[in-house]
Amino acid sequence: MSTKNVGPEAIETLTVSSEVLGKLLNVGSRRVRQYAEEGVIEKAARGKYALYPSIQKYIAFLKTKQEADDTDSTKDIDAEHERALHERVKRQIAEINLAKIQGNVHESDDVRYVMENMLSNFRTRLMGIPSKLAPLLMARDSISVIQSFIEKEVEEVLEELAEYDPSMFLSDDYIEIDDETEIGDYNEGTTETDK
Repeated sequence: MSTKNVGPEAIETLTVSSEVLGKLLNVGSRRVRQYAEEGVIEKAARGKYALYPSIQKYIAFLKTKQEADDTDSTKDIDAEHERALHERVKRQIAEINLAKIQGNVHESDDVRYVMENMLSNFRTRLMGIPSKLAPLLMARDSISVIQSFIEKEVEEVLEELAEYDPSMFLSDDYIEIDDETEIGDYNEGTTETDK
């Protein structure tokens, strides 16, 4: 077998059969023809393929295919991550809804409404103390008697504030659950008396 030195020009113009190119690319002859139809390799003539450009195009094709596969696997990972985040948010929403049903969490609008009413009533009562006590204390000379009247009135107002009812904060979703009752015992719209 003789070997010749072949210059770069000769390699660029070299043509081979589909069988030879298939062996070089590790694919069958039929796949070589399919690649030629798809433009992945360069056909020189009937049954002949330009070796150098075909190998270059085939390498570029494999690189592009690998990049696309990497992108697809990244999308799969991103999709899994998004699904996990979605499930976490759904769980958090369910926990908040359960806490609302149990009366452990309250809507900010409900709290604001109750507190505004309570504080408004408290302010009104405090502002009424001077007009209520002024006529009673006008004729009093003893500081201890005056102080006693004021303390008594302030304590009444503070007592009223301390007597707030926590149930005022409960939403319409609240369900009273006994310690013996399992949460699963409650069906939608069903109570112990319905069973």
